[in-house]
Amino acid sequence: MATHPGRHSASGPPVVPFARNLPRTVDELERAVDELLDSGWEEPYRIRALGFAEALADAATAKGLSPIASLTRASASLLRLPREEALRVRDALRDKVHELLGFLRELCSDSKDALPG
Repeated sequence: MATHPGRHSASGPPVVPFARNLPRTVDELERAVDELLDSGWEEPYRIRALGFAEALADAATAKGLSPIASLTRASASLLRLPREEALRVRDALRDKVHELLGFLRELCSDSKDALPG
């Protein structure tokens, strides 16, 4: 049985296309990154932000959205930095991660109608 956006699947809640959830997912990733930066790069926050970034990169790869996957993997690479290194370059790191997330947000808004589900 095929499912349609907004309809319930046989096993649960409505099925929503990946692209439709992308802006909200980027918002969540950005919140997680901000919490990490505000925490002083504490490990639980780093793990959470990194998990979001890796999951989004994997999902984008699976959907064939290479530019989104690339930007998210670049962010994830920065989120893998150990605390000592991250704190040494904290301001530059904050700027770079926010720059990557800004590019990701632009890409999502510029092509939201062109993105496959």
